[in-house]
Amino acid sequence: MAITKTRNFKLASRLLGLDSKLEQSLLIPFREIKVECTIPKDDGTLASFVGFRVQHDNARGPMKGGIRYHPEVEPDEVNALAQLMTWKTAVAKIPYGGAKGGIGCDPTELSISELERLTRVFTQKIHDLIGIHTDVPAPDMGTGPQTMAWILDEYSKFHGHSPAIVTGKPIDLGGSLGRDAATGRGVLFATEALLNEHGKSIAGQRFAIQGFGNVGSWTAKLINEKGGKIVAVSDVTGAIKNKDGINISGLLEHTEENIGVKGFDGADAIDADSVLVEDCDILIPAALGGVIHRENANEIKAKFIIEGANHPTDPEADETKWVQNIQGFMWDEEKVNKELKSYMTRGFKDLKEMCKTHSCDLRMGAFSLGVNRVAQATTGRRPSASSAPAPWPKSWRSLDALSYTPVTHSVCINGVLHFGAQSFVDPNKYKVVTFNLGSERFGLIDLPDELQINPVVDRLVKYRGTACLVKYDNCFDLPNGKRVHRLFVKEENEDKLSPILVQIPGWRNVAGNLAFDFTGTTEEDEELVAVSSVGIDGYHYVIYFNSETELLRKIKIDGGSSGATL
Repeated sequence: MAITKTRNFKLASRLLGLDSKLEQSLLIPFREIKVECTIPKDDGTLASFVGFRVQHDNARGPMKGGIRYHPEVEPDEVNALAQLMTWKTAVAKIPYGGAKGGIGCDPTELSISELERLTRVFTQKIHDLIGIHTDVPAPDMGTGPQTMAWILDEYSKFHGHSPAIVTGKPIDLGGSLGRDAATGRGVLFATEALLNEHGKSIAGQRFAIQGFGNVGSWTAKLINEKGGKIVAVSDVTGAIKNKDGINISGLLEHTEENIGVKGFDGADAIDADSVLVEDCDILIPAALGGVIHRENANEIKAKFIIEGANHPTDPEADETKWVQNIQGFMWDEEKVNKELKSYMTRGFKDLKEMCKTHSCDLRMGAFSLGVNRVAQATTGRRPSASSAPAPWPKSWRSLDALSYTPVTHSVCINGVLHFGAQSFVDPNKYKVVTFNLGSERFGLIDLPDELQINPVVDRLVKYRGTACLVKYDNCFDLPNGKRVHRLFVKEENEDKLSPILVQIPGWRNVAGNLAFDFTGTTEEDEELVAVSSVGIDGYHYVIYFNSETELLRKIKIDGGSSGATL
């Protein structure tokens, strides 16, 4: 998927004549986040999962994209989907950028309580990096309204009540009427726009739908109501066909009772992959991406392909919900559907104009339209030459430097500055750089293999007289109420950091629901110090822990406010 998306972007960039620097800036994501989520399972054991959030571009507005729970979630896929969201929101001309996230897990193998714990831990790890004007998550594969409700609740513990932080949440929590049908309805509107262009209507057309989850089932239901004939359907349980048309109402009842299309009496069972090559007028892939490839493309008999996979209409549906939450009131379902149709119709019209201008097909027209709008927004926000900063004074001295750039605040220990840094040569390589203020010489401290520094949330602190890297995602709570911190401390007389574990008993009883960041030790190097985010009462708190006496105490900062920084 990543290779395909990059290839399409490159072709669109060439079509638009973008310069290489702008092309590179549009391709590289704004931020990539990788966190470890450790939770206690129902049986008392600990389980660790890896979560991702890729924020691709915010030139046109807050970044937007779903969070999926699936065993095959991995960085390249999330990156590609985040990039795709950027172009999709631009094509629809809505004020969003692109993002995507997920956790590598099988949600069917986790209990509801385990899924809740996993979601809340993931939210704790990324809450400072998302926001209603920054990055707004949404449901995706393996997640739904309940997942969004957990994210909303956990996020609100840190930032106050924030209904607009997610879309796709339950209606009782500010979700949008018609949201469950929105993606399928978007596919319907896109299909109508395409058929109208060819002087046709949905009535009488024969459809094959690959995928019968939320997107596929609603698409089938809405198309059936418009007079379309669904002749083939598949999902993870199997595939069925009926050349005279499948009874969709009956199939929906069957899937509710049997969790899948397999065994439906009103159609013949067929091979799952054959749905893509069934004799039909319109094919709608509405499951995972990448199902149409070189091996089966020539066998497809459909005149048109409407892609419902990867939620192509989520941005249009979600924008209306985000606006409602920001404004603090609800639209009725009719208005939601009207806004959705407006976005889809307008987007298709702009797409046709782009295809006409550049003599390209619909796919390349869509990529070119999206890339062009993001490129215009990006160049429009760049500073002009007149506003560029003045050159440094010529009297400043130059020092021999290393090929590393700082990514953390510095800490001074015995006349030596320490800071986390990223390699210019290999962006995946990190070290701690030292600078001796007396000799004016640089040095390097190695990190454990493959350990990376998150510039946003990780920090370098002084711990018992030496440098210590605090990884934001290297702590977890045990069922017995203990908090465990995994710190990376410089070994004596060696230029490397090594991990140590610090267990804090009674943490849950003292910290409660507040989120704390470990910041180092007191000047006497006797106690660990953790500083909280803002609590629901508007105050910050500080926790001290003496590892020798195991005394844990919480201090309220009187006079603090939600705007305070520590």
